[in-house]
Amino acid sequence: MKMRKYFLYLFSACVLPTLASCSSGPTQQQRVQEQLSIMRGKTIACKQQFPPVKGNFERRATCEASAMYEAGANAGISYDAINELAGTMKRLGAELDQGTISREDARIQLNEAVHKAYAHAASDAQAQNLELREHQEHCTSMPLADGLVTTDCSP
Repeated sequence: MKMRKYFLYLFSACVLPTLASCSSGPTQQQRVQEQLSIMRGKTIACKQQFPPVKGNFERRATCEASAMYEAGANAGISYDAINELAGTMKRLGAELDQGTISREDARIQLNEAVHKAYAHAASDAQAQNLELREHQEHCTSMPLADGLVTTDCSP
């Protein structure tokens, strides 16, 4: 499987939906699917602009990373998780261009980066859920005049 197709498969079929599912409901899943569709269109444009030849791998990775950042941000996925994966993608693209890594080794490293990104996003989602739960347990909202609401989080 070509590097781009492998990456796109990992990201669109596994990573983005899985990362979003860490802290999402049906509305979030629909938004993720919409962003995936947009991202697929942009990565097709990257493929057309940068054919898979030596010298283009890093450019293509940068182009696809841009689509990934935008889709992830619009889907509400941890920036840090996407940033880790995009950074690895760009580095591997540069190494492929320089001929210092084989495509098989690049696939292996990309797969490892996917697992790290998932772990990072899952950890971020758990922290957000914990924060929200603590807020709900310790805070009360009180209506004020003119439709204003105040929140008290005293222990």
